[in-house]
Amino acid sequence: MSGKSVLFSALLLLSSCMMEAEESAGFPDYTQASNELPEKIQVQPVFSELGNYGIVASGDTLYHLELRHGRVHGRTDLGGEITGLSRSVSGEVFAVTGNRLCVLQDFEIAREADLSSECSILTICGSDPVLLMADGRLVRRNSSDLSVVEETTPEIAGIEAIQGFPGLLCISGENGAMVTLSVPGFKETASETVNGTVNFMSSAGQENLLFSTSQWNEVAVCNPSDLKIQVMFTFPETPVFAAADSSLSFVYAVCPSSGISVCSASGEIKWRSAEYDEGAFIQLADDLETALLTSGNRVDILVK
Repeated sequence: MSGKSVLFSALLLLSSCMMEAEESAGFPDYTQASNELPEKIQVQPVFSELGNYGIVASGDTLYHLELRHGRVHGRTDLGGEITGLSRSVSGEVFAVTGNRLCVLQDFEIAREADLSSECSILTICGSDPVLLMADGRLVRRNSSDLSVVEETTPEIAGIEAIQGFPGLLCISGENGAMVTLSVPGFKETASETVNGTVNFMSSAGQENLLFSTSQWNEVAVCNPSDLKIQVMFTFPETPVFAAADSSLSFVYAVCPSSGISVCSASGEIKWRSAEYDEGAFIQLADDLETALLTSGNRVDILVK
């Protein structure tokens, strides 16, 4: 082989390696493991503090799934249907069942507190859980002893979604109303009105609020401090849930009749899978190494 041929072959090999590296540096789309749980999954799963387990609520039990093989490594029985699951910035996992709030340590309940009524939505503001109660009150509890720190009944009518951030709480209500409240204090710091009903709110890191409305086929991203839309990701139809990494490299959206789609920062749809229903949830690791996708009672663990 001539010197030019050797050089050309070496360049081809290098180019091939670079292409493979770029592909592997993309987003999780390979199903590494799957598991079916006894009952339908109705809240977004979370990753454990160390990131070695996916914690998924099915019925009255939290299942701790080993991320490499999808096997159930532990169970936490909460004694009632789990309606809220979230993780704080410090890594603590909170769960709500009926009128009880629990904090997990490994596979055990470390702390728990009775609630005055049932909780509709659970979120976390920094380290503290904030609960939307069935009677419309917002209640912040101390993460250490779960005592009530403050509560308020927001003026915004018909609360549809809440999403917590360190020092802030975002709320959506009727007629496209959105507000941000300071935490502590629950004082309104920003407000906006969007077209349609807000379908969901989720976070991508500590500075990005994701949401969509019944009138859009986009996922909007805004800063929770001012609610001003910074960028929108377009999908084939109205997304009913979405998740992204904090750099917004990729947005995973649940589209009711076409499953899950992934849109890149450039606006391209990079991946689609129709096998997920409109009740699907997504949890995406911020390092883009792993994603948890749930649909019905099935959990899929995706990797790059």
